[in-house]
Amino acid sequence: MEQYLGLPVNTKKMYKSPLRTDQKPTCHYFYNRQGKLIFHDFSGHFSGDCFALVQFMYNCTFIEAIDIIASDFGLKNESFNKEAYTKQTFDRTPSTSSVIAIKRRDYTQDDANYWSSFGVGKKQINSYKVFACENVWVNGKIIYTTKKSDPAYAYYFGDEQFKVYFPKRDKYRFVSNCDKWQGWEQLPESGFICVITKSLKDVMVLNRMGVAAVAPHSESKTPEQELIQELRGRFTKVYSLYDFDLTGIRTANAMRKDYAITPLFLTNGRFGSIDYKAKDISDWVKVKGYEFVHNFVQELIPEKDVQTIQNQPREQRFFGGEPINYVPQASPF
Repeated sequence: MEQYLGLPVNTKKMYKSPLRTDQKPTCHYFYNRQGKLIFHDFSGHFSGDCFALVQFMYNCTFIEAIDIIASDFGLKNESFNKEAYTKQTFDRTPSTSSVIAIKRRDYTQDDANYWSSFGVGKKQINSYKVFACENVWVNGKIIYTTKKSDPAYAYYFGDEQFKVYFPKRDKYRFVSNCDKWQGWEQLPESGFICVITKSLKDVMVLNRMGVAAVAPHSESKTPEQELIQELRGRFTKVYSLYDFDLTGIRTANAMRKDYAITPLFLTNGRFGSIDYKAKDISDWVKVKGYEFVHNFVQELIPEKDVQTIQNQPREQRFFGGEPINYVPQASPF
């Protein structure tokens, strides 16, 4: 554990996780009933023994993890055949708890097909600094080598901060040392509407549709008051657009309660709502096509014609049709 986490084993102490950005100590060591030493992150990001840890860090099988550990501790004659690399390194900064480094690769047709299926084009890829990854390291340990069946994309936010996205994985889909808001640098100086959403992918889709958007680095994170004040100083209207699930509804309701920000949802048919067959706007583009969703958004939120918005029927002012009980009943306009 100490070899790979860099944290001394002390079952009476709480630690900041070296596997993600962690502002407060949220992790600890403990021995389970079988006597195994476990590293547990109360955020749910990781929990397991040393073998599970190596599998998580290297994205490998249990047998491969044993091979790596045996090599690193000199327990076998042949060293583990780690692929030679030239990595792009970044120095640690005081604001991050871990160092992420990547080696970039060229975009392929498969990459282009993936992003275009969500309506994300080359302009957004370049503007938001989305890199295809050949290799990824965390604290000097290689955790990823490119596979066609398991692509990785790094979002770069400056100041040596990355969020690495593994779109085809069922779990552990992100590795991040980022505490910055996604899309903040790309926001226009001012405008009519800004949407707070839950992922950079959704931010890029909305950007292509002409709607300014940002996303926190964590879906469950509620914006700071200073950030909301700045957005309201730059934009006439600020909305949230989160998934219609427990986490999304809770976060959207917190923003509504704290800052009177009107939530928008792509509903799923529950509580008599419209079923859009998609949990977020990028998935909706994949289901219905870019032009359909773009036209819907333009009709729903005309960016330049305030009078047109005020004259719209009330049921057209929400992605989810008529507001349900978690959405404020007053008109958002």
